[in-house]
Amino acid sequence: MMYQCESCHAIFTEPDTYMERENLDGENGWHYAERAVCPYCGEEFFEEESNELVSD
Repeated sequence: MMYQCESCHAIFTEPDTYMERENLDGENGWHYAERAVCPYCGEEFFEEESNELVSD
């Protein structure tokens, strides 16, 4: 499976992941979320590329 970043247009096989702690309600409602990002520029916006061959 291949991915392409919408920001820097890099093509990569696996996105980088990191854990982020979010304060959802401004009090003590902490939530941990795993984010997938481009390994080159760090943007979260990338899409899966199709590996299908186009035939006539």
